[in-house]
Amino acid sequence: MLEVSRDTQRDKLISLFSYYDNIKEEIEQNYELNYLKLKPFGENGKEFNLSITSTLVNSIRETARYVSYFICALMLYLIVVDHDTIEQTSYFTYYNYQDKLIMRIICGVQLTLTILFFVLWLVMKSKLSLSKYRRDAE
Repeated sequence: MLEVSRDTQRDKLISLFSYYDNIKEEIEQNYELNYLKLKPFGENGKEFNLSITSTLVNSIRETARYVSYFICALMLYLIVVDHDTIEQTSYFTYYNYQDKLIMRIICGVQLTLTILFFVLWLVMKSKLSLSKYRRDAE
């Protein structure tokens, strides 16, 4: 899509028509992902509707980013750095066990959101990327 000529409207339309197959394939995949039905427990199990959109993926990524900002800010208050001048070492500890538990839980949430973002991004992009790769290889 970066090779589309944008000099005039006519040139833009003509060059876009050459990418018709790519655009059609992307539209069809986005439609399939928007109305995805999952059956995680087999054919006789309950069916779950899942809508994977770029808005959802971006929201998950943004939430994971804000959680990581919160973790960094929380680290300023909950982590103690103990400098040993004799041995020239530093130790990072927490004030108490509850602070350590809070940090672990929040880090787990952030890791879960990041993994979810990665998996959904792969689901959205892998099929299109592989088909483009196959077309370019031919």
